[in-house]
Amino acid sequence: MQGKFIYKTENKNLIIFFSGWGSDYRIISIDESHTYESDIFVVWDYTDLNYKIPDFSMYDSISIIAWSFGVWNADLILSQSSINYKKVIAINGTLFPIDDNKGIPESIFAGTLDTLNEDNLNRFYRRMCGSKSKFTEFINCHKPERDIESLRQELKETGLRYTSNTHLNSIKWDKAIIGKNDNIFPYKNQMSSWSEYCQNNFIEIQETEDSHFTEYLSSAEKLIALLK
Repeated sequence: MQGKFIYKTENKNLIIFFSGWGSDYRIISIDESHTYESDIFVVWDYTDLNYKIPDFSMYDSISIIAWSFGVWNADLILSQSSINYKKVIAINGTLFPIDDNKGIPESIFAGTLDTLNEDNLNRFYRRMCGSKSKFTEFINCHKPERDIESLRQELKETGLRYTSNTHLNSIKWDKAIIGKNDNIFPYKNQMSSWSEYCQNNFIEIQETEDSHFTEYLSSAEKLIALLK
């Protein structure tokens, strides 16, 4: 696991963003000329979870936003941490990341891992983005500086960890944002997963017209706006 402040000033508010597979800290765009009302710390690469989380005790308010595979990983990591967070939001991900009915279908996950190469990675990114314009934006602004082997190992270890882990949801999720045009975590699977969660926990569900690569990742302003 890796982490990095992509924006840090004297703010008393912090967003910890748990990114998805196939990404790094570039997933959120920062405008260097803009002043933001929250610091932003990005977490990515879940190959190895032995990572010393920084001391965030100087912040008055900490919010968690997790996307894609970052949703399950955030749940696992936060259940074992002492971070005093106030709000937790899931975007286009579930607590059952590899599941035929509540996550990414198992055959799709296995196929992605077994055939991963540069061409298939770009096909994944195209499906993730949903449109040519979003794909171009992703490649130009958000594509990670990681090699294929790094991405393969992350996917492999995440799959092994999920199938062998007895961890069940243990943190309270406040909101789930579900993209109707998500080609990675199918819309119906996300709805099934979070509707089941609602049976025991209240959670706000917001449906959007987005693809998996949601508009909320296109800029720090849009990410921060989720908390308002």
